[in-house]
Amino acid sequence: MADDSQATAVPRLATPFPAMSASRGQPNCTMLKISQNQIQAFEASAQRSFEEEMTSHIRTFAPRRCREIDDGQLRMAVRDGINRARVYEFTNKGPIRLFLETMLLFGAHFDTDPQYPVFASQLSASTDQMVRAERIYDEIVAYQSVVLGQGSRNLRDALAALIDLARSSGARVDDFDANMLQALASSFPKKAAYVGRERLQGLIRRGRVEASGYGLHGARAQTILVTAMFALGHGISRDWLYPAVQQALADMSVRDTSALAERFESTLLLLLERTLADISKEAQ
Repeated sequence: MADDSQATAVPRLATPFPAMSASRGQPNCTMLKISQNQIQAFEASAQRSFEEEMTSHIRTFAPRRCREIDDGQLRMAVRDGINRARVYEFTNKGPIRLFLETMLLFGAHFDTDPQYPVFASQLSASTDQMVRAERIYDEIVAYQSVVLGQGSRNLRDALAALIDLARSSGARVDDFDANMLQALASSFPKKAAYVGRERLQGLIRRGRVEASGYGLHGARAQTILVTAMFALGHGISRDWLYPAVQQALADMSVRDTSALAERFESTLLLLLERTLADISKEAQ
């Protein structure tokens, strides 16, 4: 697969921010004294250097997905990702980089996405961070092979079907959840089987609640949001990769009108279409 779809192998590297160890002085030698302020300045400099390195790496790793984000926004997103990785005691360079790459592949909030329970379980496991990172990497490789298919063929076919679903009038309101479940499963059967019926039902319920919270009560709007969550991650509405979605929601929070709701729907639909176009180009 192209750069947007491949996870880099986890290198076994030392922590990028090593703790400074005290050196034992030799007889008749003057001990070097380093103040706490100097230590903090060194750590801050190391942090900035690592953030810049990861920002450059992410831009290279997924250039199309980062095209709407300037360097300042991307650096803030990387900083947030690094801090979130540390919550799971990912402190080595390799695991942190893998965490950031997985955000690009599965959505910025992949660690809480019910569609990917293996990630959550490994992040929270009590084993060494390098072991957990290797297992997450193995899961990504297996997912790409089984769910996405060779050259992302399954994903391309699924996105085309999901776009058709998003363009429709929406799932029938008389039994929205059941109809939406059937529509998602028929559009992307490999992923539906991977996620599982119960978790997929939970995603649909969450999408409807979230849509209602934005004042989107129509079947079409809820269908589009659930479809985007299924395809691009359950945190699509707050994912830093998609600033246009957040801007559309910000406008809706000021004044809820049908025109703004239509803009939100068209923004998500355009995002799905662009994702399909990008993946198709990468497969050529």
